[in-house]
Amino acid sequence: MQLAAEQDDPIVAQVLKRVSDRRLEFLADCYRELGYTSKQAKERAMLTYLVFVGSLHATLGDSSNPAIRMTRVGALLSELLIEQ
Repeated sequence: MQLAAEQDDPIVAQVLKRVSDRRLEFLADCYRELGYTSKQAKERAMLTYLVFVGSLHATLGDSSNPAIRMTRVGALLSELLIEQ
């Protein structure tokens, strides 16, 4: 999260954008492989990424097991975005 705190630096901001774009494209590809249209895949990718980043921020300083937290987040996303 330190890197995100330094996003005012133009070089850091460029790297963060590139990484975020790659992550979003990867997620969209995953949703397309599940049979969603390109538009649906991009929307789900964005929501997935926002939930992931938001969960990291929301749990800063949380001493519980991060693997367990991410498993719970993943299960919730699966229920909301994939299972219909």
